[in-house]
Order: sequence, then C-alpha cells, then structure tokens
Amino acid sequence: FERSILIKSLFFLDALGSSTWGRFSAIYYNCHSLNSQHIGLIEGLRTAVPTISMVVWGVVADSFHCRKFVWIMTKLASTCILLLLAIPYVYRSFVRILVVSVSAQLFVS
Repeated sequence: FERSILIKSLFFLDALGSSTWGRFSAIYYNCHSLNSQHIGLIEGLRTAVPTISMVVWGVVADSFHCRKFVWIMTKLASTCILLLLAIPYVYRSFVRILVVSVSAQLFVS
C-alpha cells in the first residue's frame, strides 16, 4: 500500500512539473529576449524530440525489465538538464537555450 502511494505521488509531481514548465516556458524565453521565431523553434523541437526518445526509452525499459528505474532516471536526468537554464552562461545565448531545452526532452519517457 505504501509503495502504491509513493508511485502515485511521483506520477502526480511529474505531471505537475511538466504542465507548469509547459505553461511558463514561453514567459521564460520572453524574459531572456528570444523572439517568436526562436520560441517557435524551441517549442517545435521540444515537441518533436520525445516522439523518438519515448520509443527508445520504452524499448530500453522493456528489454531490461526495469520500467520504474528507467522512468525515475529519465525524470532525474531531464530535470537536472532543465535546471541548467538557470545558469547565466546558458540563458545568455539562444543556441545554448535551444540545446539545453531539446536535450532535456531526450530524457522524456
């Protein structure tokens, strides 16, 4: 029973974090002086990349019979990469923001 509550809590926090970043990412990009073309490119790639990465992580999880481990590790990696957007060196360059934003999506499972 306790394990079930832990897993449900993790899924809830995952959905909460994903929906929050999805809503406020455009505001973040605007605050760092990106124009609408830059934001569109970032958001478009952030949508396209998981179409492939989710399949890859699914195959990995099924092949090694470790679905929960893959889910937790991909969430951890994605979060750590996304936190790089708080570093001034990263947010002062469109290319670095693009690379970090798309890289975080590589770990969506």
